[in-house]
Amino acid sequence: MLLGTIGGIGTTYVLAVHTERGRQWLLSAAVSRANGLFGGRGTLRIGVLRSVGPTHVVVEDVALLDTAGIPVVTAQQIDGAFDVVGLLQRAIHLPRLAVRGLRLVLKSEEEGPWNIAYIIAGDTTSAPPSSTPGFGD
Repeated sequence: MLLGTIGGIGTTYVLAVHTERGRQWLLSAAVSRANGLFGGRGTLRIGVLRSVGPTHVVVEDVALLDTAGIPVVTAQQIDGAFDVVGLLQRAIHLPRLAVRGLRLVLKSEEEGPWNIAYIIAGDTTSAPPSSTPGFGD
């Protein structure tokens, strides 16, 4: 039973990271999750998931768009290493991040936040802590 489970996890991993279709599925799931975190304040777009492994990822043609669809942050390529233990704790720790072709278009109204601050602000409402254990609890 345990051997079958390990074999199934291994096969799923290989299909997800070593096939074009698997990388497209993984990219779609990650972008969808990220866009959910923005709560409609912005949209992440990634053109290509070049490579992904247990501790690294390389993506190309990355853009963070505002609500009008205007790019606020763009990058030709992002190459990052992440900490697996952090992922298990529902956090993303990037001990190494290399960005090539970075472009920032920062704007602010006279009496308002920067466009990037609005996108990444997150939910500022207070909610009582959940007593239901979640992933990693």
